[in-house]
Amino acid sequence: VRVASVGLVRVASALCSMLSSVVAYISGFVPPKAPAPNMLPSMPYILANPAPGHEGVKRKFASSEFFEVDSPVMKMQYSEVVWRTLPAVPLPAEIVSRYASSSMAVTGFEVDLLRLNSTSGVEPVHAYDSYNHHYGVSLVSSAARLKLDADGRASGTDYGHGKVLEFEVQEDGKAPPQDARLHQSFIHGNGQEHRQIFHGAPPGYAQPLYAPAQFVFTPMQISTNDGTAGRKGGSANPWLLPRAKQLGVPEHPPYAPILECPCTTRINRTALKVTGDCRPEPLSDLLATNNPTCQTSTYVGGLNCCRDGGFLLDADQAPPPFVDEVFFRFRFYYEDFDPERHQSIDHVEWAGNGCDSGCNGDCPNHCKHIEWDVVQGVGSHEGADVAAFQSTFPAGDMLAAKCAPTAGQCMDGSKVGREGFKLIMAAAHCHAPNCLRQELRNKDTGEMLCRGVPNHGVTDTVYDEAGYLSTPPCLWGEPKDGLLPPPVLLKNTTLQMVTYFNSTYAHPGQMGIWQMKAARVV
Repeated sequence: VRVASVGLVRVASALCSMLSSVVAYISGFVPPKAPAPNMLPSMPYILANPAPGHEGVKRKFASSEFFEVDSPVMKMQYSEVVWRTLPAVPLPAEIVSRYASSSMAVTGFEVDLLRLNSTSGVEPVHAYDSYNHHYGVSLVSSAARLKLDADGRASGTDYGHGKVLEFEVQEDGKAPPQDARLHQSFIHGNGQEHRQIFHGAPPGYAQPLYAPAQFVFTPMQISTNDGTAGRKGGSANPWLLPRAKQLGVPEHPPYAPILECPCTTRINRTALKVTGDCRPEPLSDLLATNNPTCQTSTYVGGLNCCRDGGFLLDADQAPPPFVDEVFFRFRFYYEDFDPERHQSIDHVEWAGNGCDSGCNGDCPNHCKHIEWDVVQGVGSHEGADVAAFQSTFPAGDMLAAKCAPTAGQCMDGSKVGREGFKLIMAAAHCHAPNCLRQELRNKDTGEMLCRGVPNHGVTDTVYDEAGYLSTPPCLWGEPKDGLLPPPVLLKNTTLQMVTYFNSTYAHPGQMGIWQMKAARVV
């Protein structure tokens, strides 16, 4: 894998914010700030749970200021996997200076995948050219640093989705305030669905970060671009596939079958060790149904066969020589953090495997494996070709026993009282082409909390590619903002998530995760 050592950084502020500052300077009056124009203006940004009368309404970000930051460039050949923490990128000097001794309130973000182009500079990348399996993205304080192992690589516990990065307080600088947040993670629909969904907090909620200084990015990206022009997958331009994916797939699939991470002949099966971590009912059905993902002997594809720098072709198949150059661009919306106006939101997460797949604090219920196989022809109560995977669990199992200031994916259960906590944002991480929907229900009351139904692409146009999908998220807040009130959960509230897939064909390495933000009830 060839990765550029330094990323590009761009900073911008909405014109309305600049005009507001001028007016304030001249008259002393500070008018309300209008929402900034979107980085991706064509995105619908609708919700799965709009308040009555707000169906189909495009959501707007709460803040009028933003900055943009680009990841390092990834140079990739067809079937190549990039799955590593890229070199950190410094944030714009204006941001670092402005918040050198205070906290920024991040209220949302947008993201796109772009390509370096010799004629037009950059262009958005089609999903059928480069597939994002997932990513981790962090904004980090100048008072913190990434922990490294003995080989100089980013350290962290692997909860089945790769390392959840660990940070530590800098020892050679000025001590930060005791309650300062030194790291914030932005995990919210972090797969191929990432570009088309709304990643904004409702007014009054934010992720605070003291003295922001760096952008740290860990993608898991799969190149499916062989250098030929136009759409692939048809009879005139078929996918180059390993033997494991030449049978049992649809004829001329519009999606790239290698995105399911098949175990090719490049994988040493005798050395392969899969920690299936399949848990008993009601946490998960995988153990009871003897899902192939539970045992190394029956494991045929997934994250264990998708390794950084590897190729998803057989050993006797040479990757096409074409090298694609792609990178991610993030736009973060922000404003000054004010504890009187902002309530902090924290990350909570749960996987259909019956475990917490994203906590980086003291997390007693963390996962070791977060995928499963959709077995061909295995159906459910919904039909012979609809597979269902459920997990039933106490809401408190998503909380950490304790969170450090450097933990960016963590909600401290010791600070959640009898009043409980409330859900503010929820995104369904179910981005495989055969995903049908994902539900989250309060099993005690029967209330459907969030029902994520994917929008499937229907054309060859970028952001609407046939064979790929995105799922509108749920968002809760105030009625005046067109939102339903947040559902309140106690630690002993019983939740159930169910993820549904089409099972006409076999699909290994599938996932179902709820990636959410929550706030304490105060």
